[in-house]
Amino acid sequence: MNAEDNANDTAGAARARAEELARDARQKIEELANEARERIQEIASDLREKVSELATEHGGTVREGIEKAAGAVDERTQNRFSEQIKKIEDAARGLVDRLAGDGDETGADETGADETGGASEEE
Repeated sequence: MNAEDNANDTAGAARARAEELARDARQKIEELANEARERIQEIASDLREKVSELATEHGGTVREGIEKAAGAVDERTQNRFSEQIKKIEDAARGLVDRLAGDGDETGADETGADETGGASEEE
């Protein structure tokens, strides 16, 4: 075996080892990503549950705050934006209701507006 053949064999072995290490690394990354995804889903579920509990327990207080804030803004703007303020107030109340489990799950409130302020698909 000459030096060139020896170098080719060494290079081939190095490439094979590098490919093996790359496969192992990809597999480990995938495993870690799956573990992270599962943990994030657990945390999100726990947070949803806690927010729902808080909205259920304190929804009345939050709704009162929304009503008072809307009234104050309407008064300060001399009722020039009453319609828009009412839509925002209704959307905020709808959000509290959905979080508390009292509203529908479609994302639309009684005004037909979704959480982003646009029209729902029902219109």
